[in-house]
Amino acid sequence: MKPVWQILAVVAVSAAGGQALSGVKENPWLAVPLGGLAVVLAVLVYRWVVGRLDGPYTT
Repeated sequence: MKPVWQILAVVAVSAAGGQALSGVKENPWLAVPLGGLAVVLAVLVYRWVVGRLDGPYTT
């Protein structure tokens, strides 16, 4: 069940980023930084979900 939550979190952020990008698709000066922000946000949300589900890693 853990991979399902991880995938759902990334899909939700990607969908929101895609909607935001479709609103500014005519303006590349806004689309590029907004796309970068969407990527960073997707990685941060994925990291947060993995941290909540798996707990802290110990080495």
